[in-house]
Formats: sequence, C-alpha cells, structure tokens
Amino acid sequence: MPDLPAKAMIDYLVKDRFPTPRVPPIGRVFTGGGGLVSAADQADQMANAAELRGELEKLDGDSLRARYEARVTAKANAARIVAEAAEAAHPFNQPYARAVFDHWGKLTYWKVDEGLALLLGRSPSSLVWENVKHIPSPVVWQLANMREVAQRAVHWKQLHDPSYPGSFIIWAKRMQFPVPTELEEKAVAYGQYIGDWNTLYDDLKLKYDQLVNERAATSAQTVTTLNDLREKWTKQYRELSEASSANLAEATAGLAERNAKIEALMDELGKLQQQLAAVPAGRPLGQREADSLRTLIIGMATGGYGYDPTAIRSDAVKDIVDDILKLGLNLSDDTVRKHLKQSAELLPQPDAPERQKDR
Repeated sequence: MPDLPAKAMIDYLVKDRFPTPRVPPIGRVFTGGGGLVSAADQADQMANAAELRGELEKLDGDSLRARYEARVTAKANAARIVAEAAEAAHPFNQPYARAVFDHWGKLTYWKVDEGLALLLGRSPSSLVWENVKHIPSPVVWQLANMREVAQRAVHWKQLHDPSYPGSFIIWAKRMQFPVPTELEEKAVAYGQYIGDWNTLYDDLKLKYDQLVNERAATSAQTVTTLNDLREKWTKQYRELSEASSANLAEATAGLAERNAKIEALMDELGKLQQQLAAVPAGRPLGQREADSLRTLIIGMATGGYGYDPTAIRSDAVKDIVDDILKLGLNLSDDTVRKHLKQSAELLPQPDAPERQKDR
C-alpha cells in the first residue's frame, strides 16, 4: 500500500464510517427516505465522526496504519467476493456453457468467433459476441481483445474466416493466445492437420533455396569429398580382404592340426581297446585302470573334440560317434555321453589353479 500521511488515513477511516449525509433543502420536510437525514441526525453523525477522529489521532503511527490497511483490505475482499459472485452468475460461466471439445474436434472448419469461444473454453453458442459485448466481465474483455486481433488478421488474409481447425490453432499459438490442451488433442485425434499452409510453404521454399545455394557453393568440395571417401573405402576393402584371407589360412591350418590330433587320439584309443580286449573277461577292471581310462577319455574329448562339460549343448558327442563309426565300431550317443559325464568328474573345478592356467 502507498505510504500515506496520518491525516489522509484518518480522513479515509472517518468518511468510510460516517459518509457525508444529505440534508433536505430548506423549506422541505424530512421524510426519512431517499438517503436524506434530518438536521438532528446530521448533528449526531458529525459529533460521532468528530469523536472517531479524536480517537484515531491518539493512535501511534503503526497502530493507525494497521487499522487503515485492515479496513482497506476488508473492503477490497468484500468487493472481490461481490465481483466473483456476479461473474459466476453470467450464463457463459455456467457448467452447461463449457465447450465439448470432442464434438468441435471433428468439424472440418471453424468460424473465427467459434474458434475464439473455444479458446476460452466456452461453447460457441453460449459466448456470442452480439449477446455478451455489453456485459462487464473479464471473459468478455478477453474475447473483445482477441476478436480485434482476429478481425485484423482476417482483413489482411493472415487468417481465413472460416478456417481449418489446425490453421486456426497455429495462428492462435503464434498470437500467444492460450489454446486448451484437450482442444488440440481432439483436433489431432480426428485427423486435423495442425499447421499453417502458407507458413509451411514459405518454410519449405526457404529450405529449398538454401539447399540450392549450398549445393552450388559446395559442389566441387562434394566431389572431392566423395573421391576421398571412395579411396578410403577401397583401401579398407583391400585391407579387410587381406585380413580375411589370412584368417582363412590360419583357420585352415588350425583345422588340419585338429584333424591330425584327432587321428593321433583315435590311434591311442585303438591301442587302448586292444589292451582292453586282451584283459581276461572274468577279471574286473581295477579302479586305477578305470580312472586312467576315464582320464584318457576326457583328455581326448576336451583336447581333440572341444568338449565342454559345463556347456548345455555340445556337438562333440556326435563328432565322436561319427569318428567311431568310420573305424567300423559302434557306440550310441547315450553311451558316449554317459562315459564323458563320468570321465568329466575327474576334472578339477573351474576355479582350480590348474584349470586357470589354460585361460
């Protein structure tokens, strides 16, 4: 609040409490109506006003200001409550006057006055300018300001009347008018193009001109860049081809080494089978001999066939069975798998030092 002198605050409080009365003209009889007071009542009011003034003049500065501000605030709040009640009573502020955005989002075009009403959240049939222009209301004042901007835009063909919903929404945003989120969402949901065709054309033309100018200015550089890229890619292709050939040769040598190792292991297996065949049928296989046999089996399986006891699937079993068949012998997959599983029990645990050396 402004820093008023004490006299101004006292005058305000006295006049607020005791407004200047109206006295009947000379020769007329007081009737008690029409806001007039008798001379006696006027004298009483003046006396009471003088008493209040004397009371206020005795207050210190802080107390007087607190009383003044409290009264001003109370009157402002009372006036605001009255104004809000009057505003809420207008027909265009009733619940039935709210806009149904789902309906308006389906329509092919909006008239300008319809679009302005929708921006204010009102049904266009409830906020008609000719019906509300005389009403003192913030909503009407806002509508008047927006309508003036829209009419001038229509006059200069910056806005069409009627207009596509999407074009109208874009224009409203460009004017920084508030656009209800639901209104835009409904328009988009029903296939309305949210855009200004003139602006879109201007933007595309500007981009096209920029591309033409850039291409004309950098054509030589583009050719040079393409040649550099072609040379770079040719070099990379040659290096990759050489690397692939080297990798293929290395893989072929590794495969030959693996096949030689498998042959050696198969020879060892044949010798072992001969030794086993020489064992009398009635003599059981000793534990030491069984462990040695299992050690040999798991060693050949992991070293020659890449068998991994921890893997869920392994092609090693099939490879072993196939190689046994080539020798004219016969073992089933389940038999090979069983012996491999039993033999794998002799392997150290994965975290054992001897297993870690191979990693």
